[in-house]
Formats: sequence, C-alpha cells, structure tokens
Amino acid sequence: MASYPAEFSFQYRDTMLNVTLLESLLYGMYTTVVAFTIWIVAVRDKGRDRFVHSGLVIVMYLITTSHLTVRWTFVRGGFIRHGETEETVYNYFSDAPKWMLLSTAAFMANTLIADCIMIWRCWIISGRRWAFIIIPGLCTIVGTIFAGFSFYQETAAPPPGSAWSVAQIDWMLPYFSMSLTVTLYCTLAIIYRITVIKLCIEMGTRRLWIEVIVESAALYAVALIIMLAFYARGDTHANYPIVVATMITALAPTLIVARVSSGATRPESSWHTSPLSILAFYFPKLGLTEGNAGTASQTSCESQDEKEDLTV
Repeated sequence: MASYPAEFSFQYRDTMLNVTLLESLLYGMYTTVVAFTIWIVAVRDKGRDRFVHSGLVIVMYLITTSHLTVRWTFVRGGFIRHGETEETVYNYFSDAPKWMLLSTAAFMANTLIADCIMIWRCWIISGRRWAFIIIPGLCTIVGTIFAGFSFYQETAAPPPGSAWSVAQIDWMLPYFSMSLTVTLYCTLAIIYRITVIKLCIEMGTRRLWIEVIVESAALYAVALIIMLAFYARGDTHANYPIVVATMITALAPTLIVARVSSGATRPESSWHTSPLSILAFYFPKLGLTEGNAGTASQTSCESQDEKEDLTV
C-alpha cells in the first residue's frame, strides 16, 4: 500500500476529477463533429467510400467512448466505492487496477488509426509518391513496437534477474516521440504541397488557412508537442494535455474525412503536378515569360476550380 502524502493526495485527486470533467466536455464537442461527419458521409459519399469513411469515423468514436468510460469507472471507484477517507481514495488511485490498461490500449489504437490516416493523406497529396511515406511508415512500425513493449511491461510480471526486472524503461516516451515524428513529417509535407506546389494566386487567404489547418492536422501536431513536453517532465498536470491530445487524436482524422466527403478538398488529379511548372511560374528566366507564366497559372487555377465544382 502506498504511503499517504496529504498535499500530493489532494492535488492528485483534484487532477483526476478535473481531467475527467474536461474529457467529458471535449467528448461532447467531438460527438457533435462525429454526428455531422456521419451525415455528410451518408449524403455525399457513394459506394465503397461511404462504408470506409463511416466505418473509420465510427470505430474511432467507439474507441474514444471506451476510453472515457474506463476513466469514469476508475474515478467513480475512487470517490464512491473507496471514498471512506482521503487515504483510501489515494491508495486506490495509486494502485490502479489492471483493467485501466484498457484506457491505454484505446489511446494507442486511436493513435495508430490517426497516424495511418495522416500517412494516407500525405500519400494522396504528394501525388501518390511512395517516397514521401517511407519515413512516417517506418516510424509508425517502430512506434507500434514500443507500444507493445510498454503494454507487456505493464501486464506481465518479469522473471527475477531478467533485463525487464533490472531496468523499468518508460517505453511510452519513445512511443510518443515516434507518433510525433509521423505527425510532424506528414504535417510539414502536406503544408509544403499546399502552399508551395499547388498555391494559386486566386485562392483566398481564408480558404488557404482552412485547407492547411484541416488537411495537415496541424492541431494534432501542436497537441502532441505540448503533451510530450509535459509528459517528459513527469508532472501530474501532464494529464490535462494528454486528455486534450486524446480527443484531438480522434477529432483531426474525423475533420479530414468530413472535408473529403463534403467535396471541399482538391480533386486528386490536381496533386499530380511537376515541380518544373512551379519553377517556371516563380522564375520566368528559366524559359517562360512573366506573362505566359501568369496566364498558365490562371488557366491552371481555373481548371482546378472547374474540377472542384464537378466533385461537389
């Protein structure tokens, strides 16, 4: 049984309760986005895309729901079933039952799905170039291995004298690092393609920012950076950014699916553009005059707008 430090116990119990309430609030917002996305998928998508998109959204929603359910059950057990004294509450939270690992498993599953969706979107926006997704693909595989090590360390009792019993490694830290690497790589690659390769003069600033934020899952990257910084410190307040990152992990891919299903994304054929056309536009001395480059750019933009109208 853990010792009972009164001040830390109060801080820990307060954090657990506030984090659960925060996750419930974010879950309500996420539920609204999921309902809206399912409606868009049902109305706009056809054939196999309808089942794939709705299936991804529903699976991630069910996983997120299970994560919140486990947390509420855990907090209720601490404050209600073991709430005789402050010490009993603290001891229950300190020696968490094994079924709390379901919460960790749910988070890992959602992270894996989110990373795969990010890699898929990066592949599409890069013009289906496999070279763009080699690094994030390898990082995802390595991160999954780290997650397996962490799960094994939490569930299995290591034999005496083994390497597992000598040094308990925090495998979640390299796991989060791999996930952050995947997210940052895909985010920067997508932003590069949107703002440099396929940027047209006629595009409005607001439309560009919406495309950059949603398509690149920039919020997901920011949330992971903040979460990793707090987690590395080992502070009890790290639970707050972890909860926020948990919800954004499910929210960011859902927004991408909603944008794809609504027809607001660029048509896939528009991403297959040679970099030479961009160089000719920005550096007319390479062979194109400024007027010809401007005309070519305007024609390209108009053709893209026509394709987008057809997809909508």
